[in-house]
Amino acid sequence: MALGSKTIQDRSERKFRAAIDRLRGDAGKHKDHRKGDVLITISAVAKEAGMGRSTLHRYPHLCNEIRQISSLAEGHAAVRTTRSGSRSLTNTIKDLRVQIKDLKTQLAQSQEQKIELLVELDKVQRQRPKVVPLKA
Repeated sequence: MALGSKTIQDRSERKFRAAIDRLRGDAGKHKDHRKGDVLITISAVAKEAGMGRSTLHRYPHLCNEIRQISSLAEGHAAVRTTRSGSRSLTNTIKDLRVQIKDLKTQLAQSQEQKIELLVELDKVQRQRPKVVPLKA
């Protein structure tokens, strides 16, 4: 093997390894990976590295590592879904509690306003002269 191809192989392997590390850390640079939580697959790693899948397949040890990461991720997917689901439920409960508090405050203000209006109506009715019907 020529010295130049060894350097290219080392550079390619470093790119793939860096891509795996970025994807594991939810720090992908590729436009499809910037949001994080990417399933780490051979395609995703190749795309993140900016290289082809066929090039990645020249590194069977990396492909095996990617497959292991992927199978572990699938195993933990149920746990992750449950955790994120309970987190979103917790956030929903917090939001609803805030909303209930706001609604109770609005209700109390409306009740106070109703009492004030009833008192004012009573005053107006007392000040109004009594109308006596005329007898014909």
